[in-house]
Parts: sequence; structure tokens; C-alpha cells
Amino acid sequence: MGRNAKLKKAFEHIKRDFAAAIADVDYPVQVTFFDAAAPELKAEWMADFKQSFPNVRILSSIIGPVVGVHVGQGCIALIWSKDIQGFA
Repeated sequence: MGRNAKLKKAFEHIKRDFAAAIADVDYPVQVTFFDAAAPELKAEWMADFKQSFPNVRILSSIIGPVVGVHVGQGCIALIWSKDIQGFA
């Protein structure tokens, strides 16, 4: 299995897990995507999430050098939490 196929499979797994994790929440959610020198891939993933999860606020950041030296170039990560800006 090539790198692109592995990335696609991993991304689909992440989307399924995320959908299951937020299925029963009763609060607004935000997701932050992080990349280690992979802005194009991060942009693709963010665009897909925006389409797949239109009610979720999508944010972007980077993996800095301290963590980046351990995870390596090309790493993509995401975290999700309550969207405190979504509370009225």
C-alpha cells in the first residue's frame, strides 16, 4: 500500500472516530488541525472536514520545532474541544 493510500485510509478512520465522538454532544465543537511542514495536506483535510462537518468550527495551526523534531516533517494532527466562541 502506497503512502497516499495509507494517508487516505488514516484520514477516513479519523473522520469516522470524530463523527462517533461528537455524535451525542450537546455543545458546539471546534477542531484544530496542525501540520509539520505539510500545509497542502492540512488544507485538503481541513476542506474535507468543513464539507463533512459544516457545524464544526475549523482552525489551523502548526507543529512547532520542539514537537516537530520528534514527529517528523509531514506529520498532521488534530484536536477537538468545546467551541467556547459558540456559546451565547
